[in-house]
Amino acid sequence: MKKDHKDLNEKPRLKTLYPMETSISELYTHEMFYQFQEQLFQSMAYKVMIKNEDDYYCVYNVERLKGGGLRVCDHGIKEPLPVRAKGCGKRMKGGKEKTVKKARRCHGCGLTGQSHDKRNCPALVNVYLLLMIGY
Repeated sequence: MKKDHKDLNEKPRLKTLYPMETSISELYTHEMFYQFQEQLFQSMAYKVMIKNEDDYYCVYNVERLKGGGLRVCDHGIKEPLPVRAKGCGKRMKGGKEKTVKKARRCHGCGLTGQSHDKRNCPALVNVYLLLMIGY
């Protein structure tokens, strides 16, 4: 408990002048801040340069000076696939659902796959005309 105690007047020592280090020092406990600070300080030993770039793929050249020697690594990063945001409307349909089309069904005559519905069903229109004429 004493390790994590933070007094209003207590501030940890900063190794760099990065604004991120200053803001994190105010948020984290001392123990967590010193872990973050060490990782931040170690990251300054690397030099990153773009080696090759196109629309979908980028290769970076990462260099680290280690004891007077030079160590070089190439890292490639792909452009991520587009993702739909959570709750953005309709669900995404699978391949089979996209290919299958529901056939229309007339509720007047009961036939499926017809190009008419109950409002303009030829069977009902004939019955309606017979009723109008008086048969």
